Amino acid sequence: MESREGFENSTKPVEESPEQKNARFVNGELTEEEIKKHWKNPKEFLFEHEIVKEREGQERKTNFRVRALSEGFKDDLLESIKDSWDEPTYLSLVKTLDVFFEQRKTEEPALLNTEYYIATDTEDRPFAIIGIYTIDIKGGAGFATSEQLNLEEHYLTTRLDWFAVGKEYQGGGIGDFLLGWIEKMAKSRGVRIMSVETDNYANEEFAIRLYEKKGYKNGLDIEDYFGPGRDSVNYYSKVEDGTEAFIPKEKISEDNKQDLLDLGKKIYSPERQKEFEVCLDLLLKQKEDIEGIVDPHSFVLRDENGKIESFSVMMTGVYKNLVSSVWEGSDPDIEGSKSRLASSLRGYAQSQGRGIIILSREGEDEQYFENGFYPANDGVPEVFGKGDSTEFLLYSKKL
Repeated sequence: MESREGFENSTKPVEESPEQKNARFVNGELTEEEIKKHWKNPKEFLFEHEIVKEREGQERKTNFRVRALSEGFKDDLLESIKDSWDEPTYLSLVKTLDVFFEQRKTEEPALLNTEYYIATDTEDRPFAIIGIYTIDIKGGAGFATSEQLNLEEHYLTTRLDWFAVGKEYQGGGIGDFLLGWIEKMAKSRGVRIMSVETDNYANEEFAIRLYEKKGYKNGLDIEDYFGPGRDSVNYYSKVEDGTEAFIPKEKISEDNKQDLLDLGKKIYSPERQKEFEVCLDLLLKQKEDIEGIVDPHSFVLRDENGKIESFSVMMTGVYKNLVSSVWEGSDPDIEGSKSRLASSLRGYAQSQGRGIIILSREGEDEQYFENGFYPANDGVPEVFGKGDSTEFLLYSKKL
């Protein structure tokens, strides 16, 4: 098994005082063992810290604690940050946290795992939240995929999740600290790319300024996202009125897995093929009756001779009007296969009541332009709802 770069550098000293341990945790240097232990005991805080910030000639001190989010803190946390969003967005957060706690109760692996951390005052009253999405295979600390991939060839990536500071504490440097801390912690666990999903709604202006200050760059296409020289390129298509709903007859299963792997060898690089193998294993472990933060979907298309010509692995759940195709491909030797796949993707989005589909792939493929898809790099409209002109944006940085 390949070594997990990053953890070697965050090994705790043999002899360490409580003050040294606190300072190490403040710097985001946690071993995987320590993270797992903390998630089993989230009522105990990870560390305490003080921020001193001068503003308009006045020195402002903020003392706080950081810990994993547990259900006992949920209601007080929601009350403290509810003014950070409009009502629909806030209600989406409430639902996400409900699903988050249910998801953590099961030992089944999930396509999308989330870790939430909160800041509390010295009386343990919560006032801020920050989270990250992680792709996981076996549970644990959220980055077990790295145990099956060489992290020199396959970059580990993660995305910022819900992030807010209660208004009473804004302007004191808490948001800046928490974002920096979550980046350091992710990096210590092997993450190379950190990204942020956001939008151009007026309420996000302050957050976007913070991301840009921290070195994040706007654009859905990301250089070296999958590994050295392996760029992520995104396309989107709008489901037009009159699009016929597509209900697939066949999903991805153990019965067709090997045929899909054989097709993958024709269309993917060796590095991407290895990632495909790992993620197929994860997909096939999903339980359809268990609600997750995202829900998996898949379909397989066959030609008139019964040969698999195309497939897609998709996710829904985070955004109301969006289907994301995270894996897709067509047999280049079967004429018209990509066109039929593009049509089926839009039809599947229609069957799910979604108006936008985004597909993410390694490298460019201009054939999608010929089949009703458009570049997504400058933002995607209507992701948050049909007719909503607010554009979905993505910011990212290398850690």
